[in-house]
Amino acid sequence: MSLPLAIEAYDTPNPTGKSLPWHNQVEVIRHDRRGEGEGMYLTLKPPTMEMAGLERVIVKALRHLGGSPRRVLVAGLGNGEVAADSLGVLTAKSLSPTDRIKTLVTGVESKTGLPTAKVVQAVAGAFDCDLVLAVDTLACSSPKNLVRTIQLSDGGVELGRGVGNRRHPLSKEGIGIPVLALGVPMIAHTDLYNEDVCVTPTDVERVVGKVADLFATAIARAW
Repeated sequence: MSLPLAIEAYDTPNPTGKSLPWHNQVEVIRHDRRGEGEGMYLTLKPPTMEMAGLERVIVKALRHLGGSPRRVLVAGLGNGEVAADSLGVLTAKSLSPTDRIKTLVTGVESKTGLPTAKVVQAVAGAFDCDLVLAVDTLACSSPKNLVRTIQLSDGGVELGRGVGNRRHPLSKEGIGIPVLALGVPMIAHTDLYNEDVCVTPTDVERVVGKVADLFATAIARAW
């Protein structure tokens, strides 16, 4: 997926952004977006994804956007057979379901034939969930932004946007339940010989596993 800020705020000053003093080593920027993809966005910029204390900042961000839901459906989006696109799947699989946290691996719509938003809506409704947390790989436009930020949004998810294949949005307006998005850029689009090329970290399997474990631990602590 791709969130409208698309992580590019990492290098570009945003006059509408507000810094939140949550941690002395993690820059946290809040953006309030209007129009397409309307909602609140939080961009976390840690010095490294393995820094001590980052989990606590993610917990705070999740609670800041999601409040105290009665029951959360964690939807792991993406393709588990492709390392760079497996962040959502690995995060959902790393979580131990509880009465308050339910997990779902949606699968890829092109393989299942089932619209992801409809699947999430049906499962969330069946188990009386009042919040959906959609976890997925983000796409960015510059390789230097890979695995450099964590982004959250309460504006929902425009499925397939990051790879140029837009589908029905996974949002409160679309499914009737508040939707948070959580992701890290693992795929960058760059121009090579006038062709759009997707680039991923050289150690993407190790990196995506580490981030998935980090997310799973933070989600369990948040709710």
